[in-house]
Amino acid sequence: MSIRRQESLWPTRVPKDSTMHEIRQIVLCIYDCGPEENAPGMISVFHTNIYKRPIPEPELLTLFPASYEYHLPRLFTHFRMLLFAHDFIDSGRMLVGSNRDAILKHLRCYVHYTNSVLDSIWDEADSADSLGPDWRSAVLDKWMVYDYYVGGHTPQDVELFLTEHNENAFEEDPMEFGAYHISCITEIVVIVIARLGGVGRQHAKLVFKQGLLHPQRSVARSPGSSRSGGRGVDPEILGCCGRD
Repeated sequence: MSIRRQESLWPTRVPKDSTMHEIRQIVLCIYDCGPEENAPGMISVFHTNIYKRPIPEPELLTLFPASYEYHLPRLFTHFRMLLFAHDFIDSGRMLVGSNRDAILKHLRCYVHYTNSVLDSIWDEADSADSLGPDWRSAVLDKWMVYDYYVGGHTPQDVELFLTEHNENAFEEDPMEFGAYHISCITEIVVIVIARLGGVGRQHAKLVFKQGLLHPQRSVARSPGSSRSGGRGVDPEILGCCGRD
């Protein structure tokens, strides 16, 4: 089935504050499987709630094919950077022009959409008849195809893309793109600010980079001594995403 004809996860309305509050609480990271899992060719996906004090040890969410070990952390970072950009603008620490409200609404929709993508990926893995190293996630593959070819995920982005390109592009295997061919989140947020803020790309990029001059470090805690370091986003850093 064409990726284009799969059900869209883009929200039909702008998420409320309560929904944003729930979304930003959970942080995801991945670890190599330890000997206790006895799952060669798989990685472990963990999650934790950064709003609890003390921050609890990450809990196992699902096992996942190791072929996605570079793609998943990039999706996690993509998700958190959208939240970060939203909260930075919402708090007034980044000035984006007169269309501030439109930019925030669009970022909220992107956050909700990406959260829905992640939930669908975990549901898909949970219901898989045979979840092993060769299993493929149709939802994550679709996300990667949109990100690689379209550069955006809204229904309008897809339709605009199809006015100039053949739908056959959506039938490509995203694993053939290579692990690092996922568009930079900076560029996505720059596009949002430029489109909705009524400014040029260079000005939008300057605004965004000035807003992101904030030191960050990476790698979340390992939940077990038998696992190598986690790949994701440090829960301590993600306190900068704001609390309601």
